[in-house]
Amino acid sequence: MVENRRPTDTELLLLSVPFEVTDRERSDSFTELLKSGLDWSCLEEKLINCRLYGFFLRNANNANVSHLIPGHIREHFSALMKKDLVNNLLYLEEFKELAGIFKKNSIDFIVLKGMALYFTVYATSRFRFMFDIDLLVRETQYEEAKRVLGYKDQEGLPRAPQDFDVFQQFGYIKNTKLKQIQIDIHRALIKGARYGYFKQENLWRDSMLLEAGTLTMRILSPETQLMHLCANLVKNIHSKQSYLVSFCDIVETIRFYDKDFKWESFIKLLREERVEREIYSVLSWLCKKRFIRLPAIMEERLKPFFRWDILEERDIFGFKEYSDTKFRWHLISNVPGLIGKAHLIYNYIFPSRQELKAAYPNIHSGITYFYYWYRIIRRIFRIIGFSICKLFYVAR
Repeated sequence: MVENRRPTDTELLLLSVPFEVTDRERSDSFTELLKSGLDWSCLEEKLINCRLYGFFLRNANNANVSHLIPGHIREHFSALMKKDLVNNLLYLEEFKELAGIFKKNSIDFIVLKGMALYFTVYATSRFRFMFDIDLLVRETQYEEAKRVLGYKDQEGLPRAPQDFDVFQQFGYIKNTKLKQIQIDIHRALIKGARYGYFKQENLWRDSMLLEAGTLTMRILSPETQLMHLCANLVKNIHSKQSYLVSFCDIVETIRFYDKDFKWESFIKLLREERVEREIYSVLSWLCKKRFIRLPAIMEERLKPFFRWDILEERDIFGFKEYSDTKFRWHLISNVPGLIGKAHLIYNYIFPSRQELKAAYPNIHSGITYFYYWYRIIRRIFRIIGFSICKLFYVAR
């Protein structure tokens, strides 16, 4: 057994993606991985950076192996989860204020992503960290939403509008006494590879009302929700934090709706939106890793997407640190057309300034071209460094 081994991204998923208490195979895999000599300091750092510690602790409790986690790490994760609870409550209060403003001005909205999952998928656990508030408004009410929120005069740190042209949204960061709240108002949702948007009529047609205490809101249907989560993962493949959490959200969504999920409607929706290949690529990856089990009607459609099997046996560039590259190649291979593949690669190498800002939150002087070159050069040097280390290891 290799002691103090750095965990790969695939192993982070194995430790974090939720599983049922009765799933003995996943439970045994989880236990074996904890006993495999992982570098606990490195694992702790990675789980914190990717905001996966809540999922990890829950899995450890489900597998009855929380005693295998060093005590100081358990305590640290528990303390962070308490802070996350405060964070989520602050976002919840801001959401209530936003919902009140929109209701007063008769602006329809659909709650998206983290906030929607907070009221549905994570309604009982509530340990999933909330990164921002995402709301979708009708195209015809988009400018009105800007006006009532006082976007141009918004107290805080408004973001540059040019960063949002491709995303069909406006966003700002609101200063509160305790923290900065990130808010994004969308008028369209990107399909995933930055080359089209979901049809507004489908989103609103299939949406449903949800009552949570005194709040009444509109959320996406389970089928549209899953489609959007998968598409958002595709869009954010450049961000390790975003796409690892997205995997957990997708698995939790499928588990939450379970038998109420209409797979026939889901298939029809993907066909209508012409995003079958992208969404099926994500789901086939999760199936192959045995993170999810899907009905026979879906398994038949996923078979053509089990590609790049050689990557399961051989690491890209010969080292495990880049095991997440396997998923990216799997995804790129299934995106239709050369233009679609080019868009996906471009999105990974050259993310928007908004997304780079999220990757480098401590930069206050603004994102410049330096950070694009910094990312590329750093990746090249890491590849060279790992390759040299591997050569020395083999030679030894």
